[in-house]
Amino acid sequence: MSSQHRRIERAPLSGSAVPGEMPSRGRRRHGPIRVVCTIAAVCASTLAVGVDAVAQDVDPAPSTTIAETPELGPTGPEATPPPRSAGPPSPPPAPPAATGEPVADGRNERGEVVGFSDALASVEVTSDRFDLADAALKQAMGRLAAAQAKVADATTRAQSLAATRAALDQSAVRALVRKAKLDRMKEVFRRRVRDFAVARLVGRIDDDVYPDPNETIAEALERSHEGWLVDETSRQAQTALDHMQEAGRAQAAVLDSLQAQIADNTADATRADRDNGAASSDVNTATAELPALTTERQLARANTLVGGSDLPLVALDAYWRAAQAASSDPKLACSIDWWALAGIGRTESNHGRYAGGEAAPDGRVTEPIYGIALDGSRGTAVIRDSDKGALDGDPGIDRAVGVMQFIPSTWKRYGADLSGDGIADPQNVYDGALSAARYLCATSKDLVNDAGLNAAYFSYNHSLAYVSTVLARSRAYQQLGVPSANRRG
Repeated sequence: MSSQHRRIERAPLSGSAVPGEMPSRGRRRHGPIRVVCTIAAVCASTLAVGVDAVAQDVDPAPSTTIAETPELGPTGPEATPPPRSAGPPSPPPAPPAATGEPVADGRNERGEVVGFSDALASVEVTSDRFDLADAALKQAMGRLAAAQAKVADATTRAQSLAATRAALDQSAVRALVRKAKLDRMKEVFRRRVRDFAVARLVGRIDDDVYPDPNETIAEALERSHEGWLVDETSRQAQTALDHMQEAGRAQAAVLDSLQAQIADNTADATRADRDNGAASSDVNTATAELPALTTERQLARANTLVGGSDLPLVALDAYWRAAQAASSDPKLACSIDWWALAGIGRTESNHGRYAGGEAAPDGRVTEPIYGIALDGSRGTAVIRDSDKGALDGDPGIDRAVGVMQFIPSTWKRYGADLSGDGIADPQNVYDGALSAARYLCATSKDLVNDAGLNAAYFSYNHSLAYVSTVLARSRAYQQLGVPSANRRG
């Protein structure tokens, strides 16, 4: 081999071969390793960056799973806390009064009677019916409150579960994306490890099979360094591959955990929906019960009996208010007390309970009261129609009407509104009581003594038996110990 050729062989490795001459075996031998070393140098600079970036983007396997209790919220990756509950459910509204809440002395802001006079607060009553009605209403309201609480709880739980599910779905999507990214990077590093192994194998075969006897120490050192670089980079690539595989397994575990939590969340949401449906049905049932129970309670309160007598509290209130109004009216200049009216109310309609009815809290009777036809039969006088049936429903002949049994013509003259609704209604115990008081006061100014009462009662009904019965009942009511309503003493 010529010296020129030998010098060309020993030219720097980075130089090019002389045109027309074949490179030495040593230079050919170093070619594949140089290419791999160039790759290795680039890989070595980017390998750590790539590994760290992936490691930071991979969620570790959660140490805890999302609890089934929705208030705790998710503990997995990318989870967001559920919204807070708006607070405990509002209690059910109290049953409304007949026409509004009392403002003063049992009347509302419009002056309508919606409760009993304050003066009757100390009157003893027997309240068995009211106690039962009140207990039934309270039980229904308790059932309603419990059902509403269940609805609120189920709604809050459903909202929390929905928020949790949204967070879980988001986390699952991200976990899938990360797993796919890891899978791609694993394949990349798997190929790199394979390429390094192939390159190193080729280099070692070249060294072992085709040794260069003319290799200098510098070339040997360079070749050794190149081999070390390939080995080291291959080792790093394998380490990265191992890390990616471990991260992939961890990410798969995260995904499995999220999927299990999603399944639990779905089951919990189904139960919450079922509980909400059942509780909503209970709310509807309890709500449907309230009107009838409220009405019964109001009627029971209004018709609670005074002192174990046969006198309903609403009737007492009507007679008391009527006597107070009449005795304080300067135009009437009449001394009258509530019991004088109570005797008439008991005799004429059993205080509005004739025909199975009773007076409501506002005084209106539940069953309209009409007397027999005043056609001369059965010992009655003949009274022709005076109102075309407007009050008594009979366009041919008059009938006594309402709680205090007024004939239409008499009602037209003495009818008055005490209930405060703006209508003089004979079917209202309040209006009937005041109208009767005005009628009696037109006959006698002294309606606390027997003489005046006898005269007034006889004017009301021309029957001595009637007068005797009414007076006896009035005096019996007087003994109940109810405060006097007579403003004239």
